[in-house]
Amino acid sequence: MSAPSLLILDHFMANQSLASGFAFDRIAIESAVKRALDLEVVEITPIRWGSDCLTMDVELSDATEIIAREVGPLTSIMRLESEVATMQYLCQHFPEIPAPVVLYQDSHLVLMEKMPGVLLSTVWETLSLYDKRKIVKQVAEWNVELFNCRFEEMGSLYWDGMMDFFVGPMTSDAFCAGARGPMELDRGPWRSTTDYFYSCAQRELDLARSLDAGNASKGYKRMLSAQREAVERSMDLLIDIVTRCRSLDEDDPELAPFAIDLEDVGPRNLFVDPEQPSKITGVIGWQGTCVRPLWMCAHLPKWISPSLCSPIDAEERDEAEYLADVFRRTAESLDPLFVQAMDADDIRTALEEVARMDAVQDAFLILPTLESLTATLPGEEDLDGLEALLNPLTLAGRAVRINLVTTGRKGTLALADMSSDDFIPLKIRGPSNVFGSNILGLCMDIG
Repeated sequence: MSAPSLLILDHFMANQSLASGFAFDRIAIESAVKRALDLEVVEITPIRWGSDCLTMDVELSDATEIIAREVGPLTSIMRLESEVATMQYLCQHFPEIPAPVVLYQDSHLVLMEKMPGVLLSTVWETLSLYDKRKIVKQVAEWNVELFNCRFEEMGSLYWDGMMDFFVGPMTSDAFCAGARGPMELDRGPWRSTTDYFYSCAQRELDLARSLDAGNASKGYKRMLSAQREAVERSMDLLIDIVTRCRSLDEDDPELAPFAIDLEDVGPRNLFVDPEQPSKITGVIGWQGTCVRPLWMCAHLPKWISPSLCSPIDAEERDEAEYLADVFRRTAESLDPLFVQAMDADDIRTALEEVARMDAVQDAFLILPTLESLTATLPGEEDLDGLEALLNPLTLAGRAVRINLVTTGRKGTLALADMSSDDFIPLKIRGPSNVFGSNILGLCMDIG
């Protein structure tokens, strides 16, 4: 039997979230509430339908309310387990971050406290710049706190049911959302960025090969075949680039460790006090939270990132730039390494952007991006030559050092000493800097 089309699976799973197809199990919810809280359920109101879960507001017999989330039949249980573990971890280790308290969990259902206040997205436009500034500053502080929490591997958080938390398979959308959830994929955990990128490439190859046109028209089958070929070419390029970048981790050991990426925190999942709107009362949306390298964890929140492409007027853009500066200055005051990681715009950043894309749907973007990156990479003979120039034991290396001493940095080639305090690696004028700071110290002086 051929594998089902991803498009068909995604459509089917979306239908599962409708009341007619993915109806909640009232008996299971009532039983869980009775077991965990010894209360009765008065009313259950669905409040959010997703492709892989249904979120409900549950009114209890004591007039309080809680939140119930039930996952769909095709959803990877890892998503729920990791979400629960992440919230528990935050409640235990970072109580200042108001994550929901988990009240009950089984294989398909979780009960959690309902966050007080109102969603920030419903009042953001009415807030003063002062209130917005305080909120952004608080989010920056949380980002830095989690940035300084270290882990040994890259993936997502889980709980062993006793006392310990550990990093297990990654539950990001790229690995678990929609039709990807039930598939057998290498989701980690990984100890290196290189291994992670290899798994991302294999993930997209596996997904593309699972596409099945069934009894569709010849035209559709030709289109599907072309999509597969585009994915094959793209992922071959991704693997080639990762292989040729000899040390994606070792080149920058300061930013290679792993931490929690506070990626999706914004107005849609922040609750604030309606009477004091600069006070954050709750943070939801922990599904898919990941542990990533530091250079992935340090970034501006999307909702305050100024963009020339976004349809906003000059005043709104000025406000976004101001809030982005508040975030940056707050983070820098707490940990300069966070801002250093924010500014690490090199080939790893471009590869990560590609790794999060859907290679079938976004092939028209991925292929030219990777082709452009490939064009910036030196060949093996170029790397061998550069290493010879950097090696003081070779004749070429000694000659370059003599040239540096006799002509200074104005020579045609200037060899930067890695131990020198005044050496600052250049950023390339292109998609990414393909050389790590301890691989390339050569600067071409063209003027």
